[in-house]
Amino acid sequence: MNYNSCAIEVNKKCILSCAHCCQDYKYGYEYISFSYFKKMIDEICKCDRIKAICLTGGEPFSNTDILIKYFEILANTGRYLTLVTSGLRANNYEFTYSLLIKLNKLGLKMITISVDEFHYKFVKSQNLINLLKVCNKLNIKSEVQIAIINSSNLSENINPIKKYLARSNIRVFPVYPIGRASIIQKEEIINYNLYDNLKCGKGYSFEIEYDGSVNPCCSPYAKYIDLHLGNIYHDSIFKIFKNLENHLILLYLRNKGFRPFIKIAESKGIAYPDRVTSSCELCYYLFSDNKYLDYILSLNDYLTKEK
Repeated sequence: MNYNSCAIEVNKKCILSCAHCCQDYKYGYEYISFSYFKKMIDEICKCDRIKAICLTGGEPFSNTDILIKYFEILANTGRYLTLVTSGLRANNYEFTYSLLIKLNKLGLKMITISVDEFHYKFVKSQNLINLLKVCNKLNIKSEVQIAIINSSNLSENINPIKKYLARSNIRVFPVYPIGRASIIQKEEIINYNLYDNLKCGKGYSFEIEYDGSVNPCCSPYAKYIDLHLGNIYHDSIFKIFKNLENHLILLYLRNKGFRPFIKIAESKGIAYPDRVTSSCELCYYLFSDNKYLDYILSLNDYLTKEK
């Protein structure tokens, strides 16, 4: 498995209360301390296989002074540096330009911006325009990600900023019914036929949580799935890669998809839905909850025999 990047959850706090959020970070933890962040980065950068590092949250823009300090730590790593934001704090063009030119000089190459009806209740479109204008001016790549439900109007999400999107990638995906979004009415959640989602759709990127826990992907469901790979504060990056390479379930998921697991679930009478929002949700149904521990052990025995 060719993992070449990682995302770091630098905080677990966001002052927004977006209804679709797959987390609920309003009352979460503040930023990782500088000493722990440096320890984490030093360990990650011992491994040449990791070429890119993304800062996410929570909301990395909650405290821009801390964000700049993080990038000072990252500046000489030689990695491709990105971050994810809702556009919080970008309400002034001059301030946004001043911040991004500092981050760009420290190595920032790309920003992913959350743009949808849920964020618009808290973040003005002008914030997003400021971000996009500065990204275009400084040649910082931008990606706009839009979460939707059945009643969403995609045009209404894009129209306020469409003039500034010529150089941006646009990614549209369904709201995942987890975290705060679990209270959204079921008929609003976009679901697909299970058999359209039998391949793992996530890229080859680790996620490192605020407490150092390492997940095999950046899916919001990963925090609730029994597929963790270690802790970056206690385990070397090489041990984490070894755990990944020796993880039978992950090997099968990446190489053969979900069919072997569904076959075993059916033989054991384990329930799973006919329709899911994504392969991530299917993974959650199969591998979360303590009630699945016996199933996972049996699955390992079964796959070992198959191998």
